[in-house]
Amino acid sequence: MIKKWEKLFLSKNQNNKLKILLMLIEKSRINMAMLEDTLEITTRIGRNLLEELRVEIANVNNDPLFQLINEDKVYYLGPEFDSKKYTYLYNSIKKRYFNSSASYVVLLFFLEKRKSSIAEVAMELMYSQSYSYKLIDLVNDIFVDAGLTIQLEKYDSGVELVGEEIEIRLFHYCSVIYIYNNLEWPFNYFSRNKVERIQNYVNYHNTKMLSENNQLKRSIIDTIYLQSIHNGKTITAFEKDSVEIYELFEQSFNSVTLSQYIQHNSSLSAAEAKSEIRHLYFFINYVIPEFLSAEEKQKIGSHLFTMEENNIVKLSLATLKLIPEECFFDESTKFIFMYELTTRFIIFKDFKLWQFNQETIKSEFFLKMQKDVYRQVTGIYVDELEGEALHYFVRQIIEIFSPYLLFTYDKSIKVYTEFYHKAPYKLILDNSISFTYNKKSLALVKTVAEADIVISDVYPVGETSSKEYFYFSDIYIKQNWEELNRFLQKKILERGFE
Repeated sequence: MIKKWEKLFLSKNQNNKLKILLMLIEKSRINMAMLEDTLEITTRIGRNLLEELRVEIANVNNDPLFQLINEDKVYYLGPEFDSKKYTYLYNSIKKRYFNSSASYVVLLFFLEKRKSSIAEVAMELMYSQSYSYKLIDLVNDIFVDAGLTIQLEKYDSGVELVGEEIEIRLFHYCSVIYIYNNLEWPFNYFSRNKVERIQNYVNYHNTKMLSENNQLKRSIIDTIYLQSIHNGKTITAFEKDSVEIYELFEQSFNSVTLSQYIQHNSSLSAAEAKSEIRHLYFFINYVIPEFLSAEEKQKIGSHLFTMEENNIVKLSLATLKLIPEECFFDESTKFIFMYELTTRFIIFKDFKLWQFNQETIKSEFFLKMQKDVYRQVTGIYVDELEGEALHYFVRQIIEIFSPYLLFTYDKSIKVYTEFYHKAPYKLILDNSISFTYNKKSLALVKTVAEADIVISDVYPVGETSSKEYFYFSDIYIKQNWEELNRFLQKKILERGFE
């Protein structure tokens, strides 16, 4: 599993400067001792890194409010901190580092072209042929470090990227989606206008419903698939059970036109074009959850319950039996959960996307029921997935239903409200709480004796002094509402993880 893209392609100094910049954004102010401790560097190296970073920040935007400041050996971004501006700064510097990495540039070249002569590599990227050979060896080392099976193989006629096709496409997707953002186009040999013209021609599903960022993400995925097909590459076909499930998806959108376009503009047969579409739509649907609406997912989920002979559905049904009925608010919630169980399994089995996940996989859960269900679900899928794939898949499933589980079995917080000076406020606050919070997480009670928390405009006396107390002075003070919301959210989470 790829733990950190920066470690694969960037120098140690570039990695450290990105870590420093992230510390500045997250912590606001840092000192040299923090750098020495976090990065395990000397004071001299720390000073040099900060000076280099100061110059780079100044070069990103010639703005007096956009700089790294040293004030009594305390470093911060300012003089006016703007999280949005500095997040953009971080992404800009990160992208600059990657684009200056010769190994990353060569990688993107072969991910797009797939096959090339050394002379073409040298001419296109403006490297010498001897340096190009060294970079190819370096990229192969990166593949090994990343735990991938793909390689750049050298032939008399040139160099070709070879390996499992789905792994190549996923690596291509992850290697650009992580680096490029802010609506930038990461391809050199396939324009965004071209892919959008194709999308308009085939009347793509839910195009206008997606955000601009998700439209870009969808276009990136389409381009990777279309480029691969243009290069004569095909993906391994789904097995029968996955194909049956895909046929439910086809009821929600029209894939015929795109399939015909691929067939007519490539050497693929009708069956191969259809197989490509299945993979494409499953992948898009996973990385862009909004691609299908909640109603469409519910419809697919309800149909899945009728496919009892499908082996993938059998696994999902066995898993559902382990999850308490209280976890589902209604039937539609259960349908969506069935949909998620089934489609995510296909993603983990056929796409192996877990290999490219950068999140740390935690092994512990807070609740005993979570731990119990984790062990049981693992037992169901142990013959279908293995290693990190199994662990990460099961963890995702537990995380999906955990929010429903947190407040099961009467774990709700009991709240009593009273207003000594402004009695009419009680009704207003009670209505607000009832409207905002689910009764399984937070419930109003009629007496102080029943309460865990008392909300009032006076300080507690007598029996209420033993209760947890929140002072709420006036409904017209915005800060009161903000602080109350934070307080209640904190208590809900604490109760859920007891």
